[in-house]
Amino acid sequence: LMSGHPDFYRSPLDGPPMLALFEEARALHIPVLMHVSPMRIPKQMPELEHLLQAFPEVTLIAAHYARTAPDFAETARLLDRYPNLYMDISMGGGLPRYQGEIPRYLRGYRQFVLDHQDRLMWGADMILDAGENEASIQARVSTDFLLLGKQLYVDPRPKGPAGPIEFGLDLPRPVLQKIFYDNPVRILGIR
Repeated sequence: LMSGHPDFYRSPLDGPPMLALFEEARALHIPVLMHVSPMRIPKQMPELEHLLQAFPEVTLIAAHYARTAPDFAETARLLDRYPNLYMDISMGGGLPRYQGEIPRYLRGYRQFVLDHQDRLMWGADMILDAGENEASIQARVSTDFLLLGKQLYVDPRPKGPAGPIEFGLDLPRPVLQKIFYDNPVRILGIR
């Protein structure tokens, strides 16, 4: 759902249309992936928390760390308080944001992922349109694998013989297994 995205936020996250949608999600036993930006739009925080409290049976996946990173105290507070809340770890804003922010807060990101590894899943945050091609998709997905799994890596985006050296989270293989496979299977009910 894009309703909480800053570009599409027009009505409260817990307004009548969203409450009806969450009622339907509860009846159908399906998770909801939702964009929220409570750090940028502070009035969204109580609206988001009202939804989480009102629908504890509905699995809510907040895109982009619920747009609370790198304020990991707030991100952790949400996950600790609401057992029905999960997050995807895509950044939003594409690769420049990933590669600009994560090296500045490397320890915070790494520790947060390690501490909450059972509540996180990989997300691509890619809109596939006519401008995308196989090489750009492959570079985007490869960057995620490298960023999460390596301490240092070469940026795989096409731009000459080799891209710049980047810093990654160097997550242990069992954590990567959870983020890329085990958690999505469990959270989304994939069989």
